[in-house]
Amino acid sequence: MALFESLLKEFKAVFPCELEPDENNSCLIVLGNGLRVQIELKRSDLLVTCQIATLPIGRYRDNLFLEALKHNETFPPSAGMFGFSGRTHTLYLFLKLDPDLVTTAKLATILPPFITIAGEWTEAIKQGKTPSVSQKATTTQSNSPMDIFSSSR
Repeated sequence: MALFESLLKEFKAVFPCELEPDENNSCLIVLGNGLRVQIELKRSDLLVTCQIATLPIGRYRDNLFLEALKHNETFPPSAGMFGFSGRTHTLYLFLKLDPDLVTTAKLATILPPFITIAGEWTEAIKQGKTPSVSQKATTTQSNSPMDIFSSSR
C-alpha cells in the first residue's frame, strides 16, 4: 500500500466518509459547514489545507494580513498557519505534518482547532469582519469542533 493511502486510513478514523486519493495524490473533503479541506503528500510533508477566502486589494485585506500574522506568531502553531497566494489573492490555512508521525490520536487532537479557526475566519470574512486572534473560540460544549467529524448526534 502506498504511503498516502495508508495516511488516509488514519484520517478515516476522524472523518466519517470514504477517503480516496485522486490522480494527483490528494484528497478533497467537503465538510458539513461548507469548508473544503484538502490533504496531499508533497515531497516529505503531509499538507492539510483549507481555502479561507479570496481577498480584495485594499485596507481590509491589509487588516486581515495583520491578524493572520499575529496568528502565525503563536507558538506552537497547532491550529495551522496562514498563507496567501498572490496569484489568486486567496488566503489559506494549512498544517504541515511529518507523515511518519501522523497517527489517529494526533489527528483527533490537531484537526478540531484547525477546522474551528478555518470556520471562524471564513464566516468573519463573509460578513466583512476582521477576525481577531485574541478572540476565544466561539464553540461551546454542545457545538464542539469534534461534531464536524461525527456522523451522528
